[in-house]
Amino acid sequence: MRLIYTTTLITLAVMVTFSLATSLFSTRHIQRSYESLEDNIALNNLGRVNYAIADRLAALEKTAADWGIWDDTYNFIQTGDQSYIDLNLSQEYFTRMNLGLIAFFDTSNQMVFYLSLDTETEQMMELRSEDLSELQRFIPVSLESHKIKNSGIISLYDRLMLVTSHPILRSDNRGPASGTILKGTWLDERLVNEIAHSTRLNFTILPFSPTELRGLSGESLHPLVSGGQTLIVKPDIRTLNAYELVNDYKNNPVLINQISEPRDAYAQGRQVIAWWNTVLLALAIIFVGMLIILIYLLIIRRLQRLT
Repeated sequence: MRLIYTTTLITLAVMVTFSLATSLFSTRHIQRSYESLEDNIALNNLGRVNYAIADRLAALEKTAADWGIWDDTYNFIQTGDQSYIDLNLSQEYFTRMNLGLIAFFDTSNQMVFYLSLDTETEQMMELRSEDLSELQRFIPVSLESHKIKNSGIISLYDRLMLVTSHPILRSDNRGPASGTILKGTWLDERLVNEIAHSTRLNFTILPFSPTELRGLSGESLHPLVSGGQTLIVKPDIRTLNAYELVNDYKNNPVLINQISEPRDAYAQGRQVIAWWNTVLLALAIIFVGMLIILIYLLIIRRLQRLT
């Protein structure tokens, strides 16, 4: 009987050691795989936000091109005809198109006319001298090529705006350009909510401030500045926050895109690990039981007969 107990204990010790080693290795491997999966999902969702913003810019570029390649606009730059303003630049048009700015510059980058609407108060706004300078810097230096245009994020009235420019040409797309048209839409709460709704993401933006870089859960976002454009933070086992630094048209950081989402992939990974460890334990128990029975039948029982 002592031989049976000794054999059983040795077999159990070997199997427990093997099972623990296998469990630890597989658990770590599975855990890392699911954490990598949730990181990739978060980065993909940040990409979806970027595509949504790019879609808004593309729509803005299209309407700027429609207005820029038009005889009426071409003549307006040269004559300043008031009827052009009365017919085309109503506040109703701004509201319907979600516009915050439309501006016309001549070939010397001098302002011909502009309108700017505060979409929150529904009131027209006056450009400050620093805002005018910012718009003039945004306009491409040369208008010799009909394809020269610009799109990006600028700061006006200490707020952020998506802006695009297009050279003003005749309706048949011939030059020379008589100036530049700019159109812009505020990157405000309305647009953020629209993007969040269309992407079905918990998306918000943070203004960029080098001295106060804190995330949704109070985490430091300084690695965004020192380490790269994106940062993923996991404050607990339920929540993942992803951040991306966004630059303006001058390639200077102006805001941080941030999304928060539940760690569904991580939770699924924990379920897989629990299932795997349960299966491994059950297989180990079955294997040990069968091994003990085989050792008893093939070895120990025969030895007992000899004695």
